[in-house]
Amino acid sequence: MPTIDKPVSPKRRYGMRTMELSRKDPQIGGLMPDDAVWEKAIEEGLPVDRVVGVFLDGYAERPALGQRTYEVVQDPERKESVRQYLPSYTTITYGELHDRIKAISMAWRTHPSCFVEQDDFVMIMGFADMDFASLELACTYSKATSVPVQSSTSGVDLSDMVANIEPVVMAVTLMDLSLVVQLAIQQGSVKSIVVFNYDDRIDRENAIVEQAQKSLADAGTGTQLIAISRLITIGKQETWTYLPSDEKDAEKRGAILHSSGSTGKPKAAVILRKAIMDNWLGKKISLPRTTVHLAPLNHLMGRTNLAAMLACGGTGYFTLQPDLSSLLEDIRLARPTFLSLFPRVFELIHQHFQNEVARRFRQGDTSRDEIELQVKQEMRSTYLGDRLLCIVFGSAPTSPKVQVFMQDCFDVLMIEGYGSTESGSSVTVEDKISRTNVIDYKLRDVPELGYYTSDKPFPRGELCVKTKYGIKEYYKQPEVTASLFDEAGYSCTGDIVEERGPDIVVVIDRRKDVLKLSQGEYVAVGALGTVYEAGSAIVKQIYIYGNSFRSYLLAVVVHRQMRRLKTSFERNSIKWHSPKN
Repeated sequence: MPTIDKPVSPKRRYGMRTMELSRKDPQIGGLMPDDAVWEKAIEEGLPVDRVVGVFLDGYAERPALGQRTYEVVQDPERKESVRQYLPSYTTITYGELHDRIKAISMAWRTHPSCFVEQDDFVMIMGFADMDFASLELACTYSKATSVPVQSSTSGVDLSDMVANIEPVVMAVTLMDLSLVVQLAIQQGSVKSIVVFNYDDRIDRENAIVEQAQKSLADAGTGTQLIAISRLITIGKQETWTYLPSDEKDAEKRGAILHSSGSTGKPKAAVILRKAIMDNWLGKKISLPRTTVHLAPLNHLMGRTNLAAMLACGGTGYFTLQPDLSSLLEDIRLARPTFLSLFPRVFELIHQHFQNEVARRFRQGDTSRDEIELQVKQEMRSTYLGDRLLCIVFGSAPTSPKVQVFMQDCFDVLMIEGYGSTESGSSVTVEDKISRTNVIDYKLRDVPELGYYTSDKPFPRGELCVKTKYGIKEYYKQPEVTASLFDEAGYSCTGDIVEERGPDIVVVIDRRKDVLKLSQGEYVAVGALGTVYEAGSAIVKQIYIYGNSFRSYLLAVVVHRQMRRLKTSFERNSIKWHSPKN
């Protein structure tokens, strides 16, 4: 009787394809994780800074991080030196990265103008790049508390954050230097400002730094301005040593992450060092990886992706522009095997596919099905590089239609994860409760939205969890902290889930993503936005607004093609107003 081969599971197929790629591609073959390094890192009793050091020393000769290469050239029109970015990446090794981190830490420990004591706050403002990563890891080595924030954070929120945190150092990307100088002048705790992404060969960048120095001098605060390159030079003159640790090191404060503020003012979540350790040791990776870092380092996804990549000896490349306008070019240059993406990126890729299919369909006589197949085949080996094998995604709901498209178009292993800043690590992976972090969970009724644990065929309600690495408090915000937990000490996620089996939960709604209109009707604006963006041929982006004083919603729409949208409006007897009017 003939044997029937069992189908290969997606994860096993991913492993087989990765190993085949590593045999054919010397770059990937040279990034195989080393079991000996891993075994040394998981030795009992090592604090997080020693664990990081094991990985950086163990993979010292490998390329660790890359960012876009540029040349300093003369602009003939402006008659000044400028950056000219090239279609390539420049990398530093793990050893070079380690030297940078140790030097920054030693400068903070020894130099009077930028002294940082243990548990002091260091606020780092920017997106995600080599300098930001070096500063973040230097905080770990100095046992200081890092406070990463994004450039896009509003000025009012930033002022409140600085007043609440009282940082002794503010590290800032050049583009935000003038703003941070004003914040430092207002806040007397700031001893020094570290500027990064700064090249003193470039005229305009020098002018920004000189103006910042003048503003600080005029204010008479005594705050020092220092370039990260100078900080590293100072630190390299000192002899490196690790700081002593004690048995309570894992329970001490390691970082403060501010929420997005989408449900109110950003909240200062206190992240313990044991949660940072979990980013490095939460999961052993046995296959080689390269990736593109596109999530900001104040975001759990960005931080986890950076630590996991360094912990397996892989190579990560930072995207050039914080608005992701260069993302696709960056990906094609880096040729990653692994990507961690937001659903928003999925939607942009899907929009490109729809637009390209529509364009070709208008120009030819080929059937739409044939065009769709052709476009997918072309995108598979070019659009996200030619080595992509795995995509991990999460942080927001993703349209099932878009998920199916991504899987069909790129033929990669797709893994959906769900977690939050407050949970400290994963809550679910592929809709299954992650028991490496979650101690216990339960659902609670949300009657105002019609969700009950008694619902059939599956219980529904707000997911509440107890986790190993979750936060215990928001810094200096006792009332907000109290609202995070229920009477039994479970952290209330704000996410509505459906429990489809033991330890199987699917996120179906967001409690605070719901508006109540004047007639008592509840509307899930987040889900509604996803429906329009993923399902409409004309909607590129949409912002939906409503309040309890009105019985209707308003929307601001960014359309894909002006002409098509105009035709649609005219067809429905709605008067069209062009942007000129």
